[in-house]
Amino acid sequence: MTRRKAMKVMAAGAVAASVTATMQPTFALAKRNIFEPVTIGNLKIKNRIFKAATSYDLSDHHGRPSQDWIDTYVEAAEGGPGMMVTDVTYVEFDDRPSHADLSIHDDSQIPAFKKAVDAIHKAGSKVCMQLGWAGSMTITGYRIKEREVWGPSKVQHPLTKVTPTKAISKEEIKHVVKTMADGALRAKKAGFDAIELHFCHNFMLSQFLTPYYNKRTDEYGGPIENRARLHFEITEAVRKAVGPDYPVLAKIHGRDYLEKNGMTIDEGLFFAKGLEKRGVTALEISGGNLVNGFDTMPWRGDLEDEPQNQTYFAADARKYSKTVKLPLILTGGNRRMEIMEKELNTNPHIVAFGLCRTLLSEPDLVNKWKEAPETHAQCVACNECIANYGQGPTVCVLN
Repeated sequence: MTRRKAMKVMAAGAVAASVTATMQPTFALAKRNIFEPVTIGNLKIKNRIFKAATSYDLSDHHGRPSQDWIDTYVEAAEGGPGMMVTDVTYVEFDDRPSHADLSIHDDSQIPAFKKAVDAIHKAGSKVCMQLGWAGSMTITGYRIKEREVWGPSKVQHPLTKVTPTKAISKEEIKHVVKTMADGALRAKKAGFDAIELHFCHNFMLSQFLTPYYNKRTDEYGGPIENRARLHFEITEAVRKAVGPDYPVLAKIHGRDYLEKNGMTIDEGLFFAKGLEKRGVTALEISGGNLVNGFDTMPWRGDLEDEPQNQTYFAADARKYSKTVKLPLILTGGNRRMEIMEKELNTNPHIVAFGLCRTLLSEPDLVNKWKEAPETHAQCVACNECIANYGQGPTVCVLN
């Protein structure tokens, strides 16, 4: 068995185990580099590296960041990224995938998050709260027999094997919109430098965009104009809640990579233009699905020995740069400086790169790159870190 096949088997095993006011950036003609400051909207960031959202499962039972969570983020912030993006933070307490996920469902959560923000700022990084709804993306089946699980339609999730209790009603959709706006305002009050709307990765809001999950026949189903309606309503409500200048990012799929019943690249471009029109400050480009196998997942494996397969959503980002004028943050397989800087100087709309598994494995990697850009990340994308996803703290076997 080749190393690539072996790593694929390991990654597949890990996934199987987990089942049981917009501002156009000014682009310089000079060569850009990772460690120069960047401004997104009115937010100044010391470099172009973001710690992308990572589910650590380290909240207390109220959904507040525990001291372990704060210590983990402080360590990563001291490692050099310009921006830290939190785990998905849920705006409805019972919607959490597990008992240890973050939640900002009411104002009583604000002081604990402010304590976390202050610690991350002291460590030298900006911090952004990612907000979302889980729906049937609940690995542990957290309290699914005690509550309603919402979704666009009653379609079983391919990874979790959870089927929504019901297709949510139009009245419940209004509740989803309100909770996202309320959560954004709480994040702002807690001192977060930005918020990010989590519109991807097979969670509930992402499911509305994807015909595989969305079988609705009302104004929230069918053509992309309808499937994106909820996200546009959320964006408008969030922008109204936080004001015209507060940075509002959105993490989206470039496309789903589904052979059928997925969101296509053209539909994704329509979606991105709609978000731009409604006041999103920047887009984080991700993608993939949990249906078609290893090579279409958001977290692909065996990347260190195959640098040509790193930074794997770059081609999609190039297409987006021709359609929207928003700054783009590119996630997905970023682990070599030379590849990222090449892409940085190929696509003028890219302003930053998101790293997830690499910084879980090696929190001080950004500082190492600053001293020695040729450094290779120790993370090999084995995906063992997600073997316990939702069932315990997320850890790296090499850390």
